[in-house]
Amino acid sequence: MLTDITLGQYFPGNSFIHKLDPRTKLLATLIYIIAIFFAVTPLAYGILTAFAAVVILISRVPWMLVFKSLKPIWIIVILTMLIHMFTAPGEHIVFTWKFLSVTAEGIDMGVKMAVRLILLLLFSSVLTFTTSPIVLTDGIENLLRPFKKLGVPAHELAMMMTIALRFIPTLLDETDRIMKAQTSRGADFASGNIFQRMKNMLPLLVPLFISAFRRADELAVAMEARCYRGGRTYTHARAGICRPRLSGLCFDYYTGGWPGSIALGEYMRTIKLVVAYDGSAYHGFQKQKNVQTVQNVLEEALTMLCGEKVVTAGSGRTDTGVHALAQTVTFTTNGRIPCANLVRAAASLLPEDIVVVSAEEMPEGFHARFSARWKTYHYKLLVNEHVNPFLVRYAWQLRQQLEVKAMNEAAELLLGTHDFSAFRSSGSVDTSPIKTIFAAKWQQQGEEILFRISGDGFLYHMVRNIVWSLVQGGMGKRTVQDFAAELTAQRCEFLNEPAPAQGLYLAEVGYREYPQL
Repeated sequence: MLTDITLGQYFPGNSFIHKLDPRTKLLATLIYIIAIFFAVTPLAYGILTAFAAVVILISRVPWMLVFKSLKPIWIIVILTMLIHMFTAPGEHIVFTWKFLSVTAEGIDMGVKMAVRLILLLLFSSVLTFTTSPIVLTDGIENLLRPFKKLGVPAHELAMMMTIALRFIPTLLDETDRIMKAQTSRGADFASGNIFQRMKNMLPLLVPLFISAFRRADELAVAMEARCYRGGRTYTHARAGICRPRLSGLCFDYYTGGWPGSIALGEYMRTIKLVVAYDGSAYHGFQKQKNVQTVQNVLEEALTMLCGEKVVTAGSGRTDTGVHALAQTVTFTTNGRIPCANLVRAAASLLPEDIVVVSAEEMPEGFHARFSARWKTYHYKLLVNEHVNPFLVRYAWQLRQQLEVKAMNEAAELLLGTHDFSAFRSSGSVDTSPIKTIFAAKWQQQGEEILFRISGDGFLYHMVRNIVWSLVQGGMGKRTVQDFAAELTAQRCEFLNEPAPAQGLYLAEVGYREYPQL
């Protein structure tokens, strides 16, 4: 299938051909192509074939991989050979049928043209197999640089050619995937005449074009996020130019100036992100082995953006199914991506249920968790005779009406500093059960009842346990006095099941004093 095509792929290695300067390989390829078209005798073609074979042997690229590069053009090779065989004039007729005739000269020309195409592609494939896209871009740009005086955009042309070559395997994989999907839906790409086959290609071409435009947009966003503007001044980093003793500043020996860039590893930036997410599909925020968490997905995306391993720290853990309106995350990086670009770039890499709301560079030492002064959680209840299927994952749905006034009377007892051991679930790792609650109040709007609670910290399942107890009071199963007795009870953990996770939201994390009303 299409996935076997190797055109445009890079095969990592440590051979002599791999180590050659890309400009040398480009010029050698150009000279070889010219030699192919000047070759006339069988001896010349034999020398060219032997040279290509020796280069492939030295490069240590597997022969099977090289021959796979011929797969996209075998039809073109055969058609080219047949066209020359039947159309080339000659005196020595070998075969005649009606108006068609095959001459010895035509066969000779057809075979030569087929060999030319094969040698051309084989030698060009060695170039792409042994040269990474970035190195190839630099080589092409360096060769085109003398033409910049004539107005030729050397860097842009080099980048365009390299990206086009690099995306050949990607588009082939995408084509194969779409073909399999469309075939499973009944599309037929193999039967019928040529016009029917062309018509049947529409279900393939339309999604392929859409996918190509989407990938192009994602690439543009990623390049913009890394401050790409084109040209040497903005994008080139040279090993050995940056010196630590120069306080991280890089002197550009090519231009004789100071571009103002920072040497990698010399200055670590602290980035603060505000992240919103739907926790329904994740096993909480904190990363874990063998399960999908929000932190796992976020770190993968940031690692791709920054080009280095990124380790994040969250302001706190949220359990499986718990959501966040404003989870705070911090990480350090020596990358130079502007915070404004980071938000947009992250959107192209993250799934739809995780969104980076804002990004901000913070002073050294700032930490999402240890610098936090208070947090606010929301808990959403939905009281209705019938369950709303669209809010099953986003609210605790009850059929019994609640007495909100009684729930608020009990919630007022939470204000101030208390020992919340009685509302801590087993498994809590928090060392101190002493917490200060700044605000706790229920508000009802129609069927929705929202609980807002703010404090300097919360124990494991503390908010959900408090909600469960307050809801019992709203149902008339407990009194305010019962809640007061529970708050001051001398026990180490909550005795009941916590309120469902889907109704809980981390709403805000504060890094200054809690605002006094």
